[in-house]
Amino acid sequence: MTPNLDIRLLNEIAAAASATGDASARAKRAAEMIRGACNCYWAGIFEISGEEARAVAWTGAEAPAFLSFPLTRGITRDVLRARKAELVNDVLKDSRYLVAFSTTRAEIIAPIIDGSGNVVGTLEADSDKVNAFTQSDVQFLEQCAARLAPLFTKRGL
Repeated sequence: MTPNLDIRLLNEIAAAASATGDASARAKRAAEMIRGACNCYWAGIFEISGEEARAVAWTGAEAPAFLSFPLTRGITRDVLRARKAELVNDVLKDSRYLVAFSTTRAEIIAPIIDGSGNVVGTLEADSDKVNAFTQSDVQFLEQCAARLAPLFTKRGL
């Protein structure tokens, strides 16, 4: 399942994030590329604003159960505090997991950090299989997240 750190793909994700035009459409395009590359069933980008995470783009068959949620609990809260990606290969065994899809069994959440060092968003990938992700997948999503900051600095989200 792990994509190689394909620099061409990473550059395409960066270009989508940095392009002009509708920020939501740019975010959706980036999410689609990421979902296709990691072969997960869902990928989403969330904006962090104050004490809330808000879904701005996603791919897959359906929207998450929570289009926004408070950052007082959950895996996202811990990703923001640590400022590093988190891999959970069996969400049913992790009490922090907020059920977004009944079919999710594994997920990765990576922080999106802007040029000033602020966490402005998160990138999430979900799988319907336990142990679906590896550390290589985490590294890939971290590289993708590093290229998504322009979505939040080229206002529109």
